[in-house]
Amino acid sequence: MNVKQKIVLIVVAAIIFMMFLFPPFVIKIQSTSMNFGYSFILSPPKYGGLLASVNIGQLFLQWLAIVSIGLVGWLILKKSK
Repeated sequence: MNVKQKIVLIVVAAIIFMMFLFPPFVIKIQSTSMNFGYSFILSPPKYGGLLASVNIGQLFLQWLAIVSIGLVGWLILKKSK
């Protein structure tokens, strides 16, 4: 692994960590979902007396996208032997 590939891995890991600290939140009321944007994991947004929960599906898709982009970048920077 060369230096540029290590930088890609560090950047991807940092982005995933930040996505974990500031995940997307959603509130589900009956059959309606209301997105509440991003907030710090330890202080989720509130709506009236309801507390928002992490939108796990959206967070997983974001992680999958960033890992895919990082993998492509890592492969592009791979030295040919």
